[in-house]
Amino acid sequence: MVGEQRYLKIVSGGDIKIKKIDIVEYNPVNTVKVSGNVGTNATAVIFKNTETEDIYKANVDSTGNYSIDLKRVKGDTTYSIGVESDDYMVDPSDNSVTLKGNGTTFTKDISLVIAPKARLTGKLTGISDASLLKGDLVVTLVPSDSSLSSVKLNLTKNDDNTYSFENVIIMADTEYAVSLDNADDYEVISKVQYEQRTYTDVEIVASMKTTQTVSGKFVTSDGSKSDVTSITFTNM
Repeated sequence: MVGEQRYLKIVSGGDIKIKKIDIVEYNPVNTVKVSGNVGTNATAVIFKNTETEDIYKANVDSTGNYSIDLKRVKGDTTYSIGVESDDYMVDPSDNSVTLKGNGTTFTKDISLVIAPKARLTGKLTGISDASLLKGDLVVTLVPSDSSLSSVKLNLTKNDDNTYSFENVIIMADTEYAVSLDNADDYEVISKVQYEQRTYTDVEIVASMKTTQTVSGKFVTSDGSKSDVTSITFTNM
């Protein structure tokens, strides 16, 4: 191989005439060490694979440097870039990186701009039957912008089956979906989106999921009537 040129050596014991050769370059999954500087206004850099949505986190040291191993699949993989910071975000004009080729290292310095934030305090309501929960309720705000990080709410359960949260920081003017874990029977349909300021009376409303009527019959291999008299469905 010379530079980026690759040559194929062909050895023959007789006269040959080559009419056509199809060569397909094979790039397996490689590990690429990505590093750079993001400054001192972020504590971590978040990379999200835009195809699989897998998330990778690199801590930032005291001088603003970071380093992380990322996967490059078939020579071409793109990651969106976000940061953990109360007041800054990645410059929207340069918030992704594409790993191409066969190199084992890649340098990516990251520029930050001041981020407009909304700060939310309020309650989650609508969980009328806590016995339906499979464990501690987990609520996560998932941004529509894949370069941003999801925000997990720190919940306090109240006596009236509501859940309080305080000083939750999200990106202003950005839509967030509300994800509930350990609450398969409930969902939050409305999205969360606020302008840049502090809110003290936010209410996120959960509701029971719509039930579906299921019907059918049991048959046996010989076509005779089944002796099954009842069936139980268990939410996994």
